[in-house]
Order: sequence, then structure tokens, then C-alpha cells
Amino acid sequence: MIMFFLVDSKNLSSGIALLVLKAVKFRDEGLSAKEIKERLEKLVPLVRSQFAIKVLDYLHKGGRASGTQALVGKFLRIRPIIKVNDGVLDVYKKPMGTMIKACDIMLNDFLDLVKMGKVDLENVMITHSFAEKQSIYMQEFLKTNNVLVENLYISEAGCVISSHCGSGTIGILYIVNE
Repeated sequence: MIMFFLVDSKNLSSGIALLVLKAVKFRDEGLSAKEIKERLEKLVPLVRSQFAIKVLDYLHKGGRASGTQALVGKFLRIRPIIKVNDGVLDVYKKPMGTMIKACDIMLNDFLDLVKMGKVDLENVMITHSFAEKQSIYMQEFLKTNNVLVENLYISEAGCVISSHCGSGTIGILYIVNE
């Protein structure tokens, strides 16, 4: 009899992928389906997903930002950084200026955690929606700062993130240690 268990990732595409990669590792280590489920459930709250959004137009069209917010955001060049917290998308910071500035905020937060030994560096993902320039920038940042990620995955955001956040969105996703 085949047994399977469901795990609510409380996350987005690449955050889910990080959990799938762990599930495969646990399977390869010989854990049972139930043991894998139990370990994954402990990892769910440790997945960190954050994205910088280039323009507020898509958030406005999707009802997640008012017309005034979108207009002011465009005028001030606000690049909101969204984080997933317990299955809910929250605005983390609202930097003004370039997307590189928003990337720097996400990367420096990540680097601070790495320096404290709080990041599982087995799998890290940079996910973007037509933000190749920022993706390359983020990869170079990690190299320059000697962050030794075992598996760095560069992926294109799926249709849900792309349609809700728009072209130019980029994020970094990883799992923190307990």
C-alpha cells in the first residue's frame, strides 16, 4: 500500500520548491513518508521568501494597492519588498530608488543571517520575473561576499507571482536554521 501525506507549505512556488528538495533528500536518506512529513512540517516556518517589486501597477490591478498608493509609489519610485510570514504576504520595507537598492536590502538581510550561521546553505533560490540584470547582480553579490551556497537555483517566477507582481520582480528564498 502506498502512503502519502500532505504538507501545507504556507508559501509560494520557490518556497515550496525548497521544501520539495528537502523531501527528496529525506527520501534518499531512507526516511518513511510519515517521517518526511514530520520533518517538513518543522521546516515550513523556517522558509524565508521575499520579493522586491519593480512597479505597483500589478498590485493595483489585483486590488492589493489603491490607485493613490500606485500613483505615489510610481512618483517616489518605491520598490516594496514583500515577505511571506506564516502563509501571509506582508510588506516588509518600502525602499525608494532603483531595484538594485531593493536587492541590496534583501541581500544584506540574507548576508547578516549567513554571518550568524542561521542559514541552511544547502539550497538557495533567486527567483525573478524578467529581471535578469538583478538576478546576475544578486549572484555576483553572493560570490563577492564569499557566500558558499551548495546549490544556487536561478528560476523564473511562475504565472501567479508574475501576474500579481509584474515584470521586474525578484526574490531570494532560503531556509533558516532552527
